Amino acid sequence: MTEPAERAAHFDLAHLGELIADPSRVAMLLALMDGTRRPASELARAAGVTASTASSHLGRLVKGGLLVVQPIGRHRYYALGGAHVAEILESLMAATAPRRPRRQPSELALARTCYRHLAGEAGVRWLAVLEARRFLEVEDGSVALTERGRLWLAGHGMREVTWPHGKLCLDWTERRNHLGGPLGTKLTDHLFARGWLAKRKTSRAVRVTTTGQVELARLSEGPSRTRRS
Repeated sequence: MTEPAERAAHFDLAHLGELIADPSRVAMLLALMDGTRRPASELARAAGVTASTASSHLGRLVKGGLLVVQPIGRHRYYALGGAHVAEILESLMAATAPRRPRRQPSELALARTCYRHLAGEAGVRWLAVLEARRFLEVEDGSVALTERGRLWLAGHGMREVTWPHGKLCLDWTERRNHLGGPLGTKLTDHLFARGWLAKRKTSRAVRVTTTGQVELARLSEGPSRTRRS
């Protein structure tokens, strides 16, 4: 006999599947994956639908908990219901993306924001380097900076009174983990502030700047080779 909790999970999964079954609703959700708030008119253009159709879709997504809406002046701005929604969508895309021979990666595949933390090839590399240098420790799914990591960040002008914890997030394009959660967001904010990353105007794709490329290369080399450079 199916347990009540399991029946509830079946219902939740079926409800989620129903909400993301429409390509227009998916397009709206993906347009908000960078953690921004956008008006209905902008989301209608992203989905290629009329304003009335967009309003209907947005109402269903808000009712289903995938979006939240905030009135600002005469407009209503929509955003994802939280970081957990972005993580669900990213995981679903990773699970359903067809495996094809690797071609020239797109801008999104190279580097993008996933609800305000760094994702894509650059995000996976960033996590791998931090782990290799023992700047992070993972325990029970939670990711924390080590003292070694905090010192290295402070030496590069990235300081916080208290660093939050983060989590591992399965990357949609790389099928490997990048660093998510509050720690991933906080570090990504610092990378933008230090000029290692720059935003692109037309999408949630971001660009690793020349400064960022140099610093990541130095970090990847390790302490001994860095001292000789």
